[in-house]
Amino acid sequence: MKKSIFISVSVIALSIAYVFSDTLFNQPLKRESLENKNDRVIEDQVLHHNGTVNLNYAKEKSNTSHSEINKSTEHSNSKIATCDKEPNFDIYHYFASQETLENNIFDDTYLSNLLDQDAVSLESQTTQALLSLSKNPDDITSLLELYQENQNNKLIAHHVLIACKTQKCDKTLISIALNTDRNNGASWLAYANLIHSEENLENTISALINAANAPVYTEYWSERFNLVEETLNQLGINTEYSPILSQPISAAFPLPGFRVISDICQNADPNDIRLLDACINLGKQLELSQSTLISTAIGVALQRKIFSKLDDQNALSFLEEKSKGFNQQMMQNAKASQIIMRNKQYALAYFEYLKHSSEVAANSFLINQAKTLSSLDGFDPCAVNW
Repeated sequence: MKKSIFISVSVIALSIAYVFSDTLFNQPLKRESLENKNDRVIEDQVLHHNGTVNLNYAKEKSNTSHSEINKSTEHSNSKIATCDKEPNFDIYHYFASQETLENNIFDDTYLSNLLDQDAVSLESQTTQALLSLSKNPDDITSLLELYQENQNNKLIAHHVLIACKTQKCDKTLISIALNTDRNNGASWLAYANLIHSEENLENTISALINAANAPVYTEYWSERFNLVEETLNQLGINTEYSPILSQPISAAFPLPGFRVISDICQNADPNDIRLLDACINLGKQLELSQSTLISTAIGVALQRKIFSKLDDQNALSFLEEKSKGFNQQMMQNAKASQIIMRNKQYALAYFEYLKHSSEVAANSFLINQAKTLSSLDGFDPCAVNW
């Protein structure tokens, strides 16, 4: 049975922890279904600085302090139970092997066939176009055609700017897509990647400055998740498993690239205050948005690049201190997902939370759930309660 897009949540968690482990930072990243090979290389270049993985869990928009971060992570793995008998439980494989599930909904060929036959709504057509891109990033025809018919749709416009990096797109269409979502720093960043050339670097830098100064920064992470769930409902897959199916499908959609901003900030002249400010501000935009784990990590890494250039040891120490708590959480994520995904009540609560929050916030929720479950009297971490 094919399950190429239905990735195990535990595998995702382990991969994330793998990226964020200081001891493994020189080893290749394996997350084929979340990002393509180029994105993995970019992450390796950006996330690892002086042999240290840099992440920040400080959520200034919700007034989270360092003491609160440390308090929430200081007990780390000791409070999360482990199943030694089956340490690599795969919820998607588990469901795919259950013959009682209607119509093999955990088989990606089943979803693809449904989309081919019944993708008539905007939600289902958008899902189909983004899934097609995840399998063939060079074929953006369906996405462009969809956007031409729905030019007010910000989510589609944002993904047009991301997808066009692999193919020469009509300049007028690109301009329209940017204007559709021009208040979004993530779209300006995608635009910078798209127009970047060494011969006309100033245009790229201007786009990056606009990204840094944009009033919002969103990669439409939760919107993508809800898009897929609505698509499943429209296709008649409206069971309690819909949120569980939605997560890996939306995770396969194309993600923004960070190579351009990483290279420009890395090579910035220490005397170019305008560019240095843009790199720091964009790093803060990425960090504080906490949309995805990757973009949060990239945000802190960008700030470290500039503060290293400026030899600002106080700022570097501050970022390093904040990153420790987040790194601990990443390492706990793998253990937490292993026991949460075995328990129906807790797993469904997690996926429901995931629908209305950022990936970073959902990660914290998952860990806290796992600690609560582990503390219950008589709890068996190997039991599968579905």
